[in-house]
Amino acid sequence: MEVNVKYKIQIPGVLGWGDLKVPSEGDEFETELYDTKEEAQSELKFMADRLDDFEGRVVASTVEEDANLY
Repeated sequence: MEVNVKYKIQIPGVLGWGDLKVPSEGDEFETELYDTKEEAQSELKFMADRLDDFEGRVVASTVEEDANLY
């Protein structure tokens, strides 16, 4: 059975790494997932090129966040 692994971006916070999230319904946020590692890396580079001192990393969607930053 083939497992379709997705990827996400995590950003550092005081309590550790947290998932990059996007607005969802109401006041909720959901983790933004990418179909390939390359897509996630491209988005991370896009943000890092435009935001001073931006840090992040690309991980598999199965990697737990240390803290919910939202």
